[in-house]
Parts: sequence; structure tokens; C-alpha cells
Amino acid sequence: MAKIMRDLIIISRKDYNRTSNQNRQVFLCNCMRNFWLIIQLFAEKIRDSDWFWKIFNNLFENEEPMFTLWLLKDVSSLQCFNDVLLDDEGNKCYRIKPNYTLLEIKLKVLLSNAGSNTFMECLRIIEPLLCNFWLKRAKIEVFQIIWDYYSKRLNVSNKKVICNTLELNELIDTIIWSPRNCKGDFEVFLGMLICHLREYPTHWGKMKGRIYSQLGPNKLKDLNEIGITHVMLLFMSLASINFNELSKKIISFVEYLPSEKKNTPIVWKIYAVFLIKHVKGGRNLENAAPLMLQMLQDASCDQKKFHLINEFMVDFDHIINFSTNMQLCQWLLLNSWISKYMATCYYSYLTTTLDILLSTLDKVNNADSWSFWQPAFKEHIYPSLKQISNAPTVPDIIGKIAGKLCLLIPNLTGESFSFFNSESMFPQVSCQFLNVVLENHSSFILSPQQESMVLQSWVKICLLTIDFYEDITKYVLKLDCFPPQLKSHISTSKDPIYAFIEYLGTDIRQHIQSSSIIKLCELSFGQTDRWLTKYLVQPENEAVVFRIYTCISLAFLHCGPLLYDRNKSTSPLTRLVQVLLLPTEFLIGKAPHAFVLNAVKKTWHLFFEAIVKLNNITDTFLERTLRDMILKYIPYFSTTDSPIIKCFENNVTAPVILDKISISYFKHPVKESDANILKVLKIISDFVQSTTSLPLMRLIVNKTLYGLFEVVIFHAQRNVAISVVKVITCSPLYPQIKVDFSNSVIAITEKHLAFNTINYFQLMHILAKFIPSDIKNLLGNIKQHVSTVERMRGVGFDKNLRTLFEKLENGVEVSK
Repeated sequence: MAKIMRDLIIISRKDYNRTSNQNRQVFLCNCMRNFWLIIQLFAEKIRDSDWFWKIFNNLFENEEPMFTLWLLKDVSSLQCFNDVLLDDEGNKCYRIKPNYTLLEIKLKVLLSNAGSNTFMECLRIIEPLLCNFWLKRAKIEVFQIIWDYYSKRLNVSNKKVICNTLELNELIDTIIWSPRNCKGDFEVFLGMLICHLREYPTHWGKMKGRIYSQLGPNKLKDLNEIGITHVMLLFMSLASINFNELSKKIISFVEYLPSEKKNTPIVWKIYAVFLIKHVKGGRNLENAAPLMLQMLQDASCDQKKFHLINEFMVDFDHIINFSTNMQLCQWLLLNSWISKYMATCYYSYLTTTLDILLSTLDKVNNADSWSFWQPAFKEHIYPSLKQISNAPTVPDIIGKIAGKLCLLIPNLTGESFSFFNSESMFPQVSCQFLNVVLENHSSFILSPQQESMVLQSWVKICLLTIDFYEDITKYVLKLDCFPPQLKSHISTSKDPIYAFIEYLGTDIRQHIQSSSIIKLCELSFGQTDRWLTKYLVQPENEAVVFRIYTCISLAFLHCGPLLYDRNKSTSPLTRLVQVLLLPTEFLIGKAPHAFVLNAVKKTWHLFFEAIVKLNNITDTFLERTLRDMILKYIPYFSTTDSPIIKCFENNVTAPVILDKISISYFKHPVKESDANILKVLKIISDFVQSTTSLPLMRLIVNKTLYGLFEVVIFHAQRNVAISVVKVITCSPLYPQIKVDFSNSVIAITEKHLAFNTINYFQLMHILAKFIPSDIKNLLGNIKQHVSTVERMRGVGFDKNLRTLFEKLENGVEVSK
């Protein structure tokens, strides 16, 4: 029998040596398998199975361990067949007699110099023996031998440490329930151990003594990241056998780790898995949470550890999602640390935290759970939201969370409503807050003061956002402060704030008699100046700045009489002018931000027209505003696309702006710089050359020609002014404006012939070159004024004056 067995072993060894692990077969054919089975049955018939194993062990005394275990596994599997019908009864078959003697001998030899890869192969081989064939006759000593091996090499692994909470959680589940699917040898060992202890709970006492004795303080102190991971996996897996005992071990182990080892992603991740195992099994976190909370408190004081908190927040979401219910003390993990963290963490970390808090809030705001969670949200989350809501960059989700808390915590309602609709609050935050609160309009009754806040926030949101106002408008239209016609008008428009302004401006004469419309307008725009500055000093979004200026300019244009009261020292319009058009810093010479300047340039003509329309009765403030709008912005406008040109083309604004340009830049004495005068002259010249409008050309002559003459007479830019005059005289429209031109010549004659005689006649000589016949026609009038001047001077004949006049007469003849 021994000889037959030896021959079978030789055949198997040859196949073992020449094939890979996956293709090796102990039984190359059914006849070999049957030979081994017959030998087993024969040995048992003659004596017993021990005799068979004795011969088998002798034959393998000097064989290589891995080959021995490989053959042992398959030969042992044959004992699952009964000796009657040869049915496979699995590990319940009475024939099974474990061969622990050979297994332990070869295992010890193998462990003496095995690496991870070698031992992984070994475990794969013996796993069916220990966890299946021999499970009903198991010995804990085999696992003690293997543990002795691992206890000396906890810091060693050929596998990269997993640092993902869900993957770690899945790994532990795999260890516990399907160890053969594990990819690491240590994990396979743990799974086999759990399988054994699950079958033999009484063996835990022997095994834990062996484990704990080899994990003393000095050993734990020297663990690296791999070692810590192995110990935590060990404890976490064994927790499936004795959860309470191992929970204490895990807490103690992490608690006494040195700070530099405790504050690592892997420790935080595995501890998060530990918490997940609690809630997944319906256990509360009362004992497990304090250590995590202390780690969070410590990390919140050191920004270098914020990445750990950020990862924990993701894990907190996993904890919530795995919870069987929301009354397992999960709220203990939210404490004062969160305020310090959210106040100083990176923006991406903050958004992650807020998203998870919102998700959590949605899961716990039910009647069963909210009473447990309310203190944490009220005492720690809500104050944190307030603290960070006015930061330079703030996620708008803050408003959504605050809105939900406003509804869930009655004694916060009034305070939170005022705070999140305050002037300093970012519009996106207020919008999210109101969307939540107003969506539940039936369960939340607004006071009149709160309705006013909603209206002001709505205007702010519409002015400062591009695409946030759609939902909020739907809710705001339910308020009683809006007349039915206005609600209908807004609801059918594309842009609610434009529609709102348009409605207020329709039938303005009737609206300025309506106290409710006046109040509505005052509520909407009366406080805007108080928060607009914040968005104009250092704006980040040019589109938003342009929207602000567009909306307010249209409000000025359509609703000016509602926004301005000349009988009051201040009104919404005066304050908005000071913020948008003529702020103090701008008036003293500081250039506006580029975004602001571009927005002003695109809307300046609308503001100007609005103020001109208001100034139907001369008003000091409006007059000064019109003047300053020209004087202060001319330096910033180019000559080619200046908004002033749009005012020239407008019948309402053209007379006013031409008049004010002439007064400020042409008529003597002029205080403006040469550069600005030159720019205005260029604008006038270009416009005259391009216009085909006779009324406009006549207006330009009547409003500016006299001033242009004075520039020629008195100013250094006389040559440029002469060019402008020449452009006028060369215009195709000139023949139709000769009379107006001549009237300006007569006016300048009356003013300057007597006191600026030489400069005046120089001007006339220049004009004589351009339009000699027209000047000749005016000589009689000029001569009459010469006589008048002579009488004023008290002389009958002024030789110098007559000489200059004669030269002009001669010059006209020559020019002809």
C-alpha cells in the first residue's frame, strides 16, 4: 500500500513541478482519484484512518511543505465520501479524520521562511481543510501557530494599504463572510480564524490570550501604518465574535496611539468603519463617539489636519447612510469643533461639509429623530452658518440649511429670518433661505415686517444674480403687497425685475398719486444704496455689475418721479446717484473699477435722460448731477463710442447735453483741462461729419457755435475749434442753417467786439476764409456794432477799430 501511495505521489509531484498554481491537479484523472479513495477505504477496513495517515505522513516526511499541503488538501477531501454508496456528505461525513500532525509540521517549516506571496498560496491551500473538511473536528492550535507568525511581521505586507472607508468596510465584510475572496494573506488568515471562532465560540478565550499577549505596549508603539492597519483589521474582524470586548480594545488601541500615528488618514478611516459597524448593527455610538470627537476637536485647532476632518465628513455621511435609524447618538459627532473648522477651512472642504449637513438634516428632520438632533444643529451648526455667511466667498447652500432650521426650530424663526435677509447677506444665500421658507408658505405666516424683508431681498436677488430669481419670484408673487395687475405682468415676463420696473413706470401720473405704489417703490429701492457699494468696490462678476446699472438706470428712467422727491433732502434716487454714478471717491479723482466703468459707459445715456426728464423744473441737485455726470466722466469716455453721442441723438437730452457741454468746455472762462476740451471738440467734430439730421445740426449750431467761437478767441485749443467750425461750414446741411450760424456770429460780435477786438477780428478773418459771402452779408451789422463801440468809448472815430474792420472788408473781397 505504501508503494502504491509513493507511486501516486511521484505522479502528482511531476504535475506539481511542471504546471502553474491554477492548472495543478492532484488527481490527473478519475482513476488516480479512485486509487487514493480505495487505499483510504482499504486502510480503514483493515485497521482505521489513523493507519492511513501514519503511512501518508511517513511518505511526506521529507517532502517540500507546499507540495505536501497541496496533496494533503485533496486527499483529505476524499474522506467526505461515505463507504457505502460513495456519496459526498461534505464535512459531516463520519469518515473524516483530520491530519493535524502533518499539517502543523509542514506549516511550521513553511512559516519559518515564508514571505507574503508564499504564505498566501499556503493559506489558499489549507483554507478548505480548516474552514470546511475538518471544521467539525477543528483545533485552535493551528490558528495560534499562524498568529505567532503574523505577530512578528505585522509591519510587513506586499499589498498597498487601503485608504477608502467604503473599501475598508467591504474588506472587513469580506474577511468575515467570504475570506477566500480576500487578496491579502493576512486578511485570508483573519477570515479563516473568524470562521473557526464562529463555529467554536469557546475557543475565543484561548485565542485572545495568545493575541493580547503578543500586542503589548512596546509592540504597539513600534507599529507602522501597515501594522496599525493589521491590528485594526484584526480587532474589527474579531468584533463579529465578541463586539463589546473588541470595541473596548479598538477604542483603547486608538486612544493610546502616539499623536503622529493617530492623526493619519488610515486610522481615521478605520475608526469610521468601526462607527459604521455600530450603526449598521443598530448599536448606539455613546461609547465609541467620544474618542472620535476628541480627535476632531484636536484637529480643528490645526489647519494642517483639516484634510482629516474633510475626509471624516465624507465618512460621517457614510455613517448616516448605513444607520438602521437616526437615534443611535450619531449627533454626538457634531460638536463645537465644527465651528472652528468651517470658519477657516478651504472652500472645497466647506462645500463638502455643508452638502453632508444638508443631507443629514433631510434624513433626521422627522418626528422620530429630530428631538435628538435639534440641540446639535441649534447649538453648533446654526451659529456656524451665521459665522461664515458673510465671508468673501460663501456657498449658497448655507441659506438652504438655515431655511430648514428656521422652520424646524421655532425659537430661531424671527432671528434667522432677519439675519439671512439682512443687507449684508449675499443674495444667493438669501435666495436659498427664502426658497425653503416660502415654499412652505402655508405653514409659515409672514409678519408685515417680514414681508418687507422678502420684497427687499427679492429686489436684491434680481439685481445681483443672473439665474437665481426664477423660483423666488414665484413665491414672492404670492405676497399681498403686489397688486394683481403687477403679479400678472411679472408672471408673464422673462425678467421679473424689468417687468416690475416697467409696471411702476406705466401711467406714472396716476402712480405718483397712489400711496401704496409709492410705498412699494420705497420698500423696493429705498435701501438698495446701503448694500450696493459692497458689490461695486471690488466686483468679481462683470455681468452682475452691468445688470445692476441696467436695472437702476431703467428704474430712474421709468420710475424717476417715484424715486425722487425734490422737497426732501434725501430720497432713493439721490442716494443711488451717490453710490452708482458719483461716489465720493470718484468725485475726488479715484478711477472706478473697470467693470463699473464699462457698466456706466453702457447705461450713462439712460441715467442722463432720466435726470433730464425729472428736471422739468430747475432743481439744484439735478442740475449739479447733470453737470458732474458730464465733467467727471468725459475723461473716461473715448471719442469714438462715447455714450454722449447717444444723448445727441435723443430729442429729450440733446439740447441739455449740448448746452452743458458748451458752458463747461467752450464758453469763456473755461476751467477744464486742454485734454478734456480736445476730447469734446473731437466728439462734436465727428458727430457733425456723420449726422444727416437738420434739426440736430441746427441744435448743435445754436447750442455750441458761440462757445466754439470763444474757444477760438481765448483758448489754446483754438486750432481744433477752428477745425470744428470748418466742419460745420462744409456740411451739406450748412446752407439750411446759415441763419442760425449768422445769429451766432452776431452774438459773438456783440459780446467781444468792444473788449477783445483783435481776437474777435482774427476770428472773423478765419470765418471769411470759410464762408466769405456769408461774412460779407454780415459786414453791415458788424460796421453798425463798430459805431456803437466808438460811441461807448466816447470817440467819434476809432482809427484802430476802423482799420481792423477795413482789413476784414478787404479780406472778404479777396476770399471771394
